[in-house]
Amino acid sequence: MKQMAQLGLLCSLLVAGCAEVEPSPATLMPHYEPALSAVAQAALEARQAGVRNAPTDPESWRQLGSTYLADRHYDAAISCFQELVRLDPAEGSSWLLLGVAWEQIGDDGQAMEAYVRGHEATRPCTAAAWRAALLNLDAGQAKTALALAESAVRADERDVMARLVLGRALMEVDMAPQAQQVLKSVVAQRPAMPYARLLLGKAQQRTGDEAARANLRLGSGSTMVWADQWSSQALMRGVSGSGRFRVATALFDQGKFDRAIHILRALVAEYPSRVDYRVMLAQSLRAVDTLDEALSLLESVLQDDPKSHAALSQAAGVLFRQWQQDARASDLQVSLAYLDRAVDLTQTDGRNWVLRAEVRRASGDLEGAAADLERAADLWPHRPSLALQAAQLRLLLGEHEASLQLLDDLKADFPRDVKVLALQGQVYLALGRTVEAESVASDAAMVNPDHPAVQSLIQKLQRP
Repeated sequence: MKQMAQLGLLCSLLVAGCAEVEPSPATLMPHYEPALSAVAQAALEARQAGVRNAPTDPESWRQLGSTYLADRHYDAAISCFQELVRLDPAEGSSWLLLGVAWEQIGDDGQAMEAYVRGHEATRPCTAAAWRAALLNLDAGQAKTALALAESAVRADERDVMARLVLGRALMEVDMAPQAQQVLKSVVAQRPAMPYARLLLGKAQQRTGDEAARANLRLGSGSTMVWADQWSSQALMRGVSGSGRFRVATALFDQGKFDRAIHILRALVAEYPSRVDYRVMLAQSLRAVDTLDEALSLLESVLQDDPKSHAALSQAAGVLFRQWQQDARASDLQVSLAYLDRAVDLTQTDGRNWVLRAEVRRASGDLEGAAADLERAADLWPHRPSLALQAAQLRLLLGEHEASLQLLDDLKADFPRDVKVLALQGQVYLALGRTVEAESVASDAAMVNPDHPAVQSLIQKLQRP
C-alpha cells in the first residue's frame, strides 16, 4: 500500500507539470510479489522513464498502466489509466483499460461506467460494449446486456466476441432462434471454439434442430471464462465478484465442489442480494449432499424472487434427494409442486422435464413420467436414453404401440444399439409377434451377444 501511495504522488506531480522533479528509485520501483523477471523489470523501467520524459503523452501512460495491469498491480494501473482518460477522453480503448482494472479489484460499478464511456466515446471501443454486456449478464440484467451486445455488433460485425456475447444474451431472454443464427456465424468463423459450439448446441436444442447433438458433443466440458491478456492468470485476491463467480462455476463443472463452495460462500457474504450466487452455492452444496443448507438458501431466494426458475429447479432436486435418503412423502410432493412451477415458467429446459419424470415415477405416476421423458427427449435428441426410458414405461403401462413407435424412431438413428433392439424385441413379444421378435434378437446378438438385455430376450424366446 505504501508503494501505491508513492505512485499516486508521482502521478499527481507529473500531472501538475513537475516532471523536472527527479523521483526517488523507491517511488518508481514498487516491490512485486512474485518478483518481476529481469525482462519485465527492464520493460517497467523503460515505461516509467517514458512517463517522466513525456508526462502529457497519453501513450506513455497507456504503456505504463498496461505493464502494471499485466502484473496484477491494479491500483497502480488504475492511477495510470485515470490520467490516460483525462488526457484523451475521446479514445474508447483507454476507457476499456480503466474498466478492466476496476473490474479486477471488484468494483463492477466503476468498471461498468468505464466500459459505457468507452463504448460512447468519440472513437468508440467495441470490446467495451460487450464487456459491459457481460457484467449485466452476471448481474441478471439480461435485457440491458442484450442492448449493449446488439450495439457492439452494430459497431463491428466482424468482432467474434461481440457476436458470441450477443448469442448468449439472446439465449438469456429466450430468443433461441435468433441466438442460433448469430452463433452459427461465430462457429463458421471460429469452428474450433468449444464454448461457441456449446452455446450453439443449446440454442439448437431449444429450437429442435437436429444439429444440436453434434455441437453439444463438440462443446462438451467447455466452460467459458471471459479471460483476456490481463486477467487470464489472475488469482482470487483482487479479482472481481463476477470473475470469481465464473471461476467457481468452472470449478463446479470440473467436479471440484469444495473449492467452488469456498469461493461461493465468500461471494454470498459479500453480495447477499445476488440471487445467482446463492443458487450456485446451493447447487454446489447439493452436489456434496449438504442438503439442509442448500434448501435453506434456495427458499431464501424464492422469498426474494418467487419466479426464479433456477431456484425452483434446484429446490426440487434437493427435496427429491432428501426423499431418496429418508423416504418422506412430503418431500416428494413439494418437489413435484416446485417442478410444476418451473416447467410452467420455462417450457424448453429439459432438466426440469427429466427431474419431474423421476419424481413422478417415484410417486407411482408412470403415465406422467413417460410423457415428461418424451418431452425431454424432444428437447435433448442427443440423449437417446430418455426416449428409451419412455418406451420402457409405455411397455409397463401396456401401451405397446406407443412404445414401439418410440423404439422405431430410436432405431432409425441408432440401428446397432443393443438396448433399443432388445426392448423392441420385448415389445414384439408382448404383442405376440414372435417372428419379428426373433429377427430383432438375431440382430442384437450379432452386435453384442453377451449383453444382459440380449440374453434376457433370448431366454424369453426360448421359453415354451
